[in-house]
Amino acid sequence: MNSTSLPLEYQHRLKTSQTPVENHSKSIIDRTAEHAWWLDYLRPALQHPANSTRNWEGRAVSYSLRTLQRHAARFDEGMKVGRHGRSDKGKKRVVISRKWDKLVPFDAPTKAKIAEDLKQEIRGLLKGGMSWGHTLQEAEKFLIDATRAWGFRPGDPNVLERAFPIPTELVSAELHFRNVHRFKRDHKAYDDRRPRIRRTLAGMQPMELVVGDVHPVDIHLTRPDGTVATARLIGFLDWATQRLWIGLIFFEKRGGVQNRDVIEVFAAMIEAWGMPQSLYFDNGKEFGFAAFLDDAMQLTVPGFHGPSRSTHVINALPYNASAKPIERLFGDLETRYFSTARGHIGGNRMSKKQEAIGRTVAPFGAFEDVVPAIEGFVRTYNHTAQGKKSALKGLSPEATFRKHLEAGWAPTAMSRDEVRAACARTEERSVVQGGISVGGRHWTCPELQAYQYEKIWSVCRPITHRPSCCCLTGMVNESA
Repeated sequence: MNSTSLPLEYQHRLKTSQTPVENHSKSIIDRTAEHAWWLDYLRPALQHPANSTRNWEGRAVSYSLRTLQRHAARFDEGMKVGRHGRSDKGKKRVVISRKWDKLVPFDAPTKAKIAEDLKQEIRGLLKGGMSWGHTLQEAEKFLIDATRAWGFRPGDPNVLERAFPIPTELVSAELHFRNVHRFKRDHKAYDDRRPRIRRTLAGMQPMELVVGDVHPVDIHLTRPDGTVATARLIGFLDWATQRLWIGLIFFEKRGGVQNRDVIEVFAAMIEAWGMPQSLYFDNGKEFGFAAFLDDAMQLTVPGFHGPSRSTHVINALPYNASAKPIERLFGDLETRYFSTARGHIGGNRMSKKQEAIGRTVAPFGAFEDVVPAIEGFVRTYNHTAQGKKSALKGLSPEATFRKHLEAGWAPTAMSRDEVRAACARTEERSVVQGGISVGGRHWTCPELQAYQYEKIWSVCRPITHRPSCCCLTGMVNESA
């Protein structure tokens, strides 16, 4: 049907309705061409899917449109494209805090002076032992007072309190000054935090280094008079094999471990294990006898001490308990073995263990009763295999010792009397009637006849509980 056969009114309406269709068809053609143009223009970028692009470091990246626009703008301005550090990098941009810097009208030197005074105040508080939170509060008060002292007094007095919070970083950055307080008030804790050199057993022989110390046994014992007390353990650790030799001492009255007590335990160890090459003790007076053994240890094969060491007796630095490996062993014995015995009160004498409220644990018994138990604990330790990651690589101390014996090691034998003689003090005596007086007794020998009415320096007086029972070389007790 031809549209011209329609009335003019309908012809006009039909023409109007066909116009948008024709325009729409034309718009599709234009858009298709525009799409093709953009596709050709963006083709290099479309060849790189998300996270497929590698930056100059070789990492997969995906940049946003804003990042691309910013870099393009920098390129158009003739600037280098890429990341650049801040121009003020490394410079302090805040003196104390943003609020304080903005509020106070001081010049830069004045602000720097107040900030330095604040830092010194924080350090002083930490050196005095003040806690972190209390230091922060006191520092805020100091800053308010210092700001007012420099002439800044706002009309509202609460402005300073609201605007002057101290950044926590200012206090945290100075926490290392707590070591000053720890050094003055708790030197042991200070020394325990020091870096250590880890010892190794590689290449060491038995008795090459023996470490000695005295340790209180945290087990209540009963005295004959009914009072309770604790025994003292004198221990010697063979560092190469980790074997432990002990002796126990108990005081019926108040007293402390003396040289003669340690000598008796040490002599028994030497008679069983041989003479050590080097000794490592603390600075206690009970180990003063060790200096007399330096010549005796010259008989051993040079080992730990090395050719340059002038003495074979090594003393630990004061307040340096962690430097002695036997201290750790004592802690293990208390935790694993001694704590299982009845009468164990723990290591804190100010807060002893209690069986009930207000009642301490019952004593183990007499000293004679606890000696076999403690010696049994030590034998168990010496025969118990240690962990595979330990210094003994899964062996027990006794197994490690037997391994050295099988490899050809042999001890340097020495009797108890020879050890006592080596630890004796040299005294001067006058020869009267062919003899000398020592300990209230008269001693003589044929050799003294040639020194009648002369003074001699070769008298060695042993440090023992019973001097009359010890041998004096070349002399005979005339009263015996």
